[in-house]
Amino acid sequence: MKDSWVVSAAVTEKVNAPVGQVWALLSDFHSLPRRMAGIKDFVVEGSGVGTVRSFRLGDGPVIRERIEAFEPERHRFAYSLLPPAFVENYLAEIALVPDGTDACTVMWSATCSVPTESEAAERRAFFENVFRNGIAWVRKELKLA
Repeated sequence: MKDSWVVSAAVTEKVNAPVGQVWALLSDFHSLPRRMAGIKDFVVEGSGVGTVRSFRLGDGPVIRERIEAFEPERHRFAYSLLPPAFVENYLAEIALVPDGTDACTVMWSATCSVPTESEAAERRAFFENVFRNGIAWVRKELKLA
């Protein structure tokens, strides 16, 4: 019997907007309450690598995320979930690639560990849904949707 299962989740979508506009929205660690309903007790501490944001979804436990890498020149950043968290070893990355002057490709991915195979499938679907919703929010903010 395995002690844990590794979950890999990824979404890649084209957005018909310049990479700089999409980067400005997705890399803003303060934008989460605008992007997701039900965010409570939202706090951001620090700036750049090491920044931590804390929040609750509804009446759930506090979730803490930390920026692990931040590379504006490459339109890439990575963030982790800090313990205690509902998954172990969570690391997500958002990377944008220009597609001409008026479009870009968003690649949002994550890995984590969970205790069971059934939870792995559930978490993969959950995270991919979060990533798709985040990209849909960008389109809405830019009035593309």
